[in-house]
Amino acid sequence: MQIQQQSLFNDKKYIGVLPSPIAIVPPTPDATVLETLPAYKAYLQSGEYSKYTPDDFYSDMKKFGRFMMERENDSFSMNEKKIKDIATGDIQQWIGALKKIMTKKTVSRKITTLNNYFLWLQQENAITNNPMQGIRSMRITSPLADLLTEKELQTLLATASKDSRNYFIFLLFIKTGITLEEL
Repeated sequence: MQIQQQSLFNDKKYIGVLPSPIAIVPPTPDATVLETLPAYKAYLQSGEYSKYTPDDFYSDMKKFGRFMMERENDSFSMNEKKIKDIATGDIQQWIGALKKIMTKKTVSRKITTLNNYFLWLQQENAITNNPMQGIRSMRITSPLADLLTEKELQTLLATASKDSRNYFIFLLFIKTGITLEEL
């Protein structure tokens, strides 16, 4: 008895639930951070930002929006602060919480995100006062790598040459300038 196997490439239609498109609504003073995110991401994607910036900034603002949620005293429902009610103190509290768990460089990027977001809200006339005006941005630069002397380089090459794998990896580093993370 011969069983005929089905083709792997049969045209089958997905019958499940497809995600509905997210409505992009211009921000208003009574909107919350989370409600403005689709429009903010569309703004970022239409600008001259790197391909990673829209997703990174969107993610940062989503976390900030969640931080802005506060419990009502006697109920379990969650209310998010309206963007018109966000004050410098709220932002400083979030930054303070971030500093406890993140590197200075990561916190700096999140401050850049907040600056960009609130400037966008001003351009869209959703807010008149920018709560980021009282917050200084920390510019963090990565330290420069130590340079090897010619003698150190020759010593490393001689040591690495004992194992072909190590030698090849070391040559990749010195000839291309890639980092360990890139390797």
